[in-house]
Amino acid sequence: MLYYQWVMNMSIKGILFDMDGVLVDSENYSLQKFEEAARCVGKTFGTELFTMIMGRIAGTSMDVISERLGKENADKVYEIHNDLMIRGYENHEIPLRDGAYELITYINEHHIPCALATTNKPYRIQKSFEASPFGKVPFEHIINGTDNVRSKPHPDIFIKAAELLDLDVRDCLIVEDSINGILAAINSGGYALMIPDIAKPDEYILNNVYCIKKDLHEVLDLIKSLFEA
Repeated sequence: MLYYQWVMNMSIKGILFDMDGVLVDSENYSLQKFEEAARCVGKTFGTELFTMIMGRIAGTSMDVISERLGKENADKVYEIHNDLMIRGYENHEIPLRDGAYELITYINEHHIPCALATTNKPYRIQKSFEASPFGKVPFEHIINGTDNVRSKPHPDIFIKAAELLDLDVRDCLIVEDSINGILAAINSGGYALMIPDIAKPDEYILNNVYCIKKDLHEVLDLIKSLFEA
């Protein structure tokens, strides 16, 4: 009962979504391709390193990889990984996450303000959705990795996404999966919701996140409780 009253008193007016690992099941695929690319240069690329770069824009990701593998190896790994990912998108090997279609369809049908806030590039965004049941990108408002924003965990991308909706980010529910992404959501002052994928929440996140959901079906249930009340 107390939880219900708390939900009713919240001022959530819009929803901001990360893409990779949240709406698109791309994180495990990307990790596999980084490991494959690293083997080509005689290196290893594990979950720990991948977690460090998840949610970051390309430039800062490269800096992190370079520190671990060396600049020359990092350049080659990044190039191979990019080629493998493009092939994956073009061959439709990267599906939506379970519940994504139902969730975004519900939001659009009920005219709930929403935006996509992803560090991925426009080409990959387009390819991620056009091979899905949507057939096209289902978002009118998008901030992507080519926009002039600092990399997560800085909150810039969510602040700008909220501005596209003419909302204060503090009135937005922000759905994320990565450590860098959920830290950016927390740092923005919005209602940070985490759906853990590869990365698991640490004590700081558990103490500062609005809530954790196991999948997008649970997120849909929450949104219905917020906007149908």
